[in-house]
Parts: sequence; C-alpha cells; structure tokens
Amino acid sequence: MLGVSVLLLAVLVGAGEILGWPFFAGPLERALSGSLERRLSLAAAVGEGRSADSFSVRFIGGIHMTTPQLTLAAPAWSEASQMLVASDLDLRLRYIDLWRAWRGQPLRIEQLQSSGLVIALERLPDGRASWQFAGDEPSATPAAPPHLPSFGALLIEEGVLRYRDDVQDIEVESRVTLADRQLLAVRRAGDRPVDRGELAAVFLVPGPDLRRGVIGHLRAPVGSSWP
Repeated sequence: MLGVSVLLLAVLVGAGEILGWPFFAGPLERALSGSLERRLSLAAAVGEGRSADSFSVRFIGGIHMTTPQLTLAAPAWSEASQMLVASDLDLRLRYIDLWRAWRGQPLRIEQLQSSGLVIALERLPDGRASWQFAGDEPSATPAAPPHLPSFGALLIEEGVLRYRDDVQDIEVESRVTLADRQLLAVRRAGDRPVDRGELAAVFLVPGPDLRRGVIGHLRAPVGSSWP
C-alpha cells in the first residue's frame, strides 16, 4: 500500500511539473500579496476577466515561472498605480539563492527575461519608499538606496526605469534594452537558460551629478559586456 501511494504521488508530481501547475496562480497571488502587503497579479487582464492560460511554475531543480504578465501595485500613498509591470515574464530562481536571501544576503535571480519591463521607484521626504514592504522601516537618510537584486542573466526587450528620490532630490528616467527581438524569440521557443556570457546585467545608480532628467538609452547587443 505504501509503495502504491508513493508511486501515485510521484505520478501526480510528474504530471504537475509537465503541466506547470497552472492552478497555482491564484494561491501564489494571494500568498505573495499577503506577505508583501501589496497587490500582486500573475495573470494578464482580458476584458473584464483575467487569463492565466500561459501561467506555469515548476519546482524541480529550482523555481521556473512564466506568465504573460506580472504586476506589483505601488504603495497606497503613491500617485502611480503600479510599481512593476513585466510582460512575457520568464523567471528562474535557484534554491541556494533563496536560502541565502532568507539568511539576510541580497537576493540573486538566476534569470529574468521579459519583452517589456516597467519599474517605478520613489521615496518621499519622510523616508517612505516604494521598495519597502511589510516590516520595512522608512528611512530618510541618503545612505539608504533601494536594495536591488543581482542577476545571473537579465534580458529585457524594452525596459523603462523611473527613479524619484525626494530625500536626495533625484528624478531620473532610463530606457534600457538588454536583448534583441530575435534572441528573446529563440529563448521563448527553446525554453533553456541563457548562457552566462551572452549578456551582463546593468545597474543604474544615480550619483550626485545626476539630479534631473533622462539618463540616456542603453543597448547591449549579444556579446557585449558591462563593467
């Protein structure tokens, strides 16, 4: 009887991995929204309803999640409706990186791929910031920038990063392209991790000389490297 139960469990897990556990979209949304105390959606809106037909998540060998759209709401005090919108998202996380983040180290994302990514970061004079979530204390000191994760591979077809910091009187907007359309199409069709040497992550860190305006248009073709 025990052997039959184990076999049945293995079959169910295998089927779930093959299908991508599509029914996990709702529970994951509720769990993450409750943990962050911020509305998070893992499915694109279609008319008055929502479609999760392309959502999938797999857990063997790491977490691999794909979804047509992920949105994370901005704080209630913000004039923006969303802090993050990612289209055609392909996200890969290693368990060792999640364990290190749980231990207090910066989060490392093995791969983030998106055809469109919009991020809006802002901080008010009193220290409240959009990158603070449940349990985080506001900080009005200049030495408290947003804690951004690191990436093994970061592929973005069209990206926009808006950063407004009333504590340091900084307001910038950067448009970033970290992959071309052909590369994204190949990755979506092939469903394999990106080679580490293909692209390097880009981090925008506003300095004291960059107070207002737009910081260029960055493009990294395949094979380019960023110091």
